[in-house]
Amino acid sequence: MKPDKILLINTIPSSLKGVKKTANFPINILSIGTWIMKKSNFKVRIIDCLVEDNYEEIIKNELSKKDILLIGISVMSSCVPNALEITRLIKKFSPETKIIWGGIHCRLYPEQTIQHHLIDFVCCGEGEKPLLNLAKCLYSGKPYKDIKGILYKEKEKIIKTPEDDFIDLNEIGMMNYSLLNPQVFNKKRAILLTSRGCPHRCTFCINVAIKNRRWRFLTAENVVKEVEYLIRNYGVKIIVFNDESFFVNRDRTEKILDMLLKKKLFLKYAGAARADYFSKGLITPDMLKKMKKLGFYDIGIGYEFGSQKMLDFIKKDITTKDQLTAAKMLAESDIGATFSFMTAFPNETKKDTLETIRLIRKISLMNPGITFVEDNGKIIQWDDKARVNGPQLYRPYPGGELYNYLVEKYKWNTPKKLEDWEKYFQENTRYKIEDYPWIKNPNFYAALQFYIKNGKSNFSIFISRLKMPYPLKLKILLILFYPFARIRMLLNRFEFPFEYVIGNKLGFIKNFEI
Repeated sequence: MKPDKILLINTIPSSLKGVKKTANFPINILSIGTWIMKKSNFKVRIIDCLVEDNYEEIIKNELSKKDILLIGISVMSSCVPNALEITRLIKKFSPETKIIWGGIHCRLYPEQTIQHHLIDFVCCGEGEKPLLNLAKCLYSGKPYKDIKGILYKEKEKIIKTPEDDFIDLNEIGMMNYSLLNPQVFNKKRAILLTSRGCPHRCTFCINVAIKNRRWRFLTAENVVKEVEYLIRNYGVKIIVFNDESFFVNRDRTEKILDMLLKKKLFLKYAGAARADYFSKGLITPDMLKKMKKLGFYDIGIGYEFGSQKMLDFIKKDITTKDQLTAAKMLAESDIGATFSFMTAFPNETKKDTLETIRLIRKISLMNPGITFVEDNGKIIQWDDKARVNGPQLYRPYPGGELYNYLVEKYKWNTPKKLEDWEKYFQENTRYKIEDYPWIKNPNFYAALQFYIKNGKSNFSIFISRLKMPYPLKLKILLILFYPFARIRMLLNRFEFPFEYVIGNKLGFIKNFEI
């Protein structure tokens, strides 16, 4: 009997290696698995290494059944060490089994990835069509040349086929949630991807680098159908719309909100927007009232900088006025928001960074408090109403205007081979700011994230957070470091970060997750 099973594996980022397993929701490979099962008779098994404690044994057990036709491995750059570890394991126990790598790293470095001797194929775009078409060719013995969107080797020559068209998300249909480990629903939380792509042009963004700017979306009817299914069948209490931007089309948003209200699908929702959507009428006060009634508790917005100079430099196409308008409208609606910021950019001066911190301080005080999500009296999630992410370290993605600028001005480059990525992320859990030639004082920028994370809240919010069910060790660390971080935030002075340096040397900072 011919092998007819496709194994889809989600890998572990270096920053999460060895930590407690999470209730991860691998929406991208879930979509691929759903598509394959809908369009063929192939069997599919998803192994999420972020969820499974014994994923190596599960993989070996699957290989022992001798029914695996193809294995797809999803890889971000920081997942390369784990992905190579799994690839070596597969080839050791089943050398003839074909492996295809996909994911963001492969879209950024397709030729480099396929050069590795253990990787048979690379998917350089969306995975649904290429993986299914490859499986059909492997099953029938047909050649690979007509499969769009892949790379493979033929007599040591790399073959790259033409890109495939984007998939119609509505054709995928309802996600096949039975493919997931049931424990991912333990926290009553689900992730939905109701659109792909981002129509904006931010020069730092992964979507620009991988040419993913065309916004494609599920109809309002299909979005609501999926929400209803998750509530009725899995008891979901929280739904996160994980789109690059959920609110691009006002008519679609209005229709989704109205249909959710009509069906009385009240729970907790989160989604992403842009600051200028509030100024331009894509999100209105009336819509915010409907969202509040439905239970929207968090809107994620990429603010990036408080400096107009830097916003213009990265072609964010928003203003600081847009930022304040969005924060004010959300505060007036009593809907929480996660404001994301970045730092360590070329051309970013200390003055730009301090303007960002002033904005963080201002918006942190506009909507104080904590939002709780409960299930049968038990708190299953809590977030600050004005939550700040970062400033996160800028990650240069190859391709696009900003990356080319770094190459030209600073001779910036990334690892030349897959094994070099493996070594880098074995030694570092994330990109290191010390590696950026345009940064003259890396300690200053590294400490900033620590100070802002722990000093942005006023004293009453600080006390409220101490009441949360955090581990005692982290509460003690918070008490120790909060005064230093708070004073620095109030004074906007971050020179000589002695407490950060001491805490880092003693090993405290890496454990500071509050």
